[in-house]
Amino acid sequence: MDLTNLRIESIKVYIQKIGLTESLASQLHCILEEQFKVGTLREIAGSAFSREGKLELQIIKTSLMDKIEKSLYRFRDGDYSEINELYTFVHQAHSSYREDIGTVPELIYYLDSFFEISSREPERLQKFPDLRRKEVVEDYKELIANFSILPWSELKVDCPGFRGIFHVHDNGLKPSKIDVQNNVRTQIPDLVISATPDYVRSGAKLYLVHSGSFELLYQGLLQPAKKE
Repeated sequence: MDLTNLRIESIKVYIQKIGLTESLASQLHCILEEQFKVGTLREIAGSAFSREGKLELQIIKTSLMDKIEKSLYRFRDGDYSEINELYTFVHQAHSSYREDIGTVPELIYYLDSFFEISSREPERLQKFPDLRRKEVVEDYKELIANFSILPWSELKVDCPGFRGIFHVHDNGLKPSKIDVQNNVRTQIPDLVISATPDYVRSGAKLYLVHSGSFELLYQGLLQPAKKE
């Protein structure tokens, strides 16, 4: 079994065969609490590890992503002073997808075009409708979730026990086309934690994106199936 398949099967064993342990259920609750904290724009993401017989989910944040999120805050509030930072980030994503897999996801193509024009002609944004601006912010959040520029050292891919990455869908939806394309680009399994703000009552879905597709591993309340 090659390394990629080992990572895939390891995550599936932890979630499907072992089930939600107290440790994993607690981690998922902590991740979603962070996601739905007032003021959070980015979709919480990080790396997954197999350590001491348990699946460990570690949230990863970087100064670059902090800066991008602050720029997006400004844009959301109608302050376009850091529009160039937003354009630079999405253009890097556009170039990366084009060079790595030969195609650019429609969402990234759109955002790249939008912010390129906006950075050259910022005066056009002065009459930009509030609702439309919120829609752009939501699109950009998906970009951030799927294209956080993190060196391998920060993703900790080379650390013992690394099994994959994870990120949250805060709208309760299944993995997107960009999730799948990102997996094709990186070949790293991606655990998508899909939930809505009322997840304590409504539960969550855990999808695993791998091999250019995805599958549902768990659906239900985040309660441990067994004690440790």
